[in-house]
Amino acid sequence: MSLDASIWAWKAQVKNSSQRLVLLTLADRAGETHRCYAKYQVREQTANHDKQVRRQQGVANQLTDKQITAFSQKLAHHPEFAGFFAYAGESYEQLAARIAMKLSDPVQAKQWERYLKQVGFKGSLQGAA
Repeated sequence: MSLDASIWAWKAQVKNSSQRLVLLTLADRAGETHRCYAKYQVREQTANHDKQVRRQQGVANQLTDKQITAFSQKLAHHPEFAGFFAYAGESYEQLAARIAMKLSDPVQAKQWERYLKQVGFKGSLQGAA
């Protein structure tokens, strides 16, 4: 690996993370003469990275099961939210279960995004188009 090539790869102007990955992968294989004879493996790694990024972007716009569980508990104890959405005589556990069912729907989660942010959600949700 050439340190100079790695530094150059980090400083180079690129349009997206995939291009940066290609440069870093080539720099990792470069010798002290700054030459690299990349093979199919570089293309394969880059393609796998692109697929992984696309998968992560899709997930980032929805709540995971763990997030649904955690935020449904927090929302059930949130005074403003619980006061508005809880039924008379409903326990926190019953309200949390009902919230969890609704949060699994991306459209409903998007409608409640401001409350989710109040209880610690970071990021943004994308409702159904």
